[in-house]
Amino acid sequence: MSCFTEIHYRKGDVIISQGEVGHTFYFLYSGRVGILKDGEEITQLQASAAEGQCPHFGERALLENEPRQATVICVSDAAAVLALDRDTFEQVLGPLKDII
Repeated sequence: MSCFTEIHYRKGDVIISQGEVGHTFYFLYSGRVGILKDGEEITQLQASAAEGQCPHFGERALLENEPRQATVICVSDAAAVLALDRDTFEQVLGPLKDII
């Protein structure tokens, strides 16, 4: 049984929105996403399965109950993420603060 939920996005889909309270973090395993702060792109993350690179984002949602600091949007034709919510994470591994 997997703890992750696989989610697929298309170009222009918003994955997380700045200002919302988050309870999930994500591993990007295919595609490219843009990170926007106050409506301006500050960087992009690119997955590279061939190189074993799966960037992650949204982990602060597991550390603190605070609003999202940025918006993440799919900028490639398609992107796929593995999502993990706080409750599942803590059931499997314990509180993230204890691990860090």
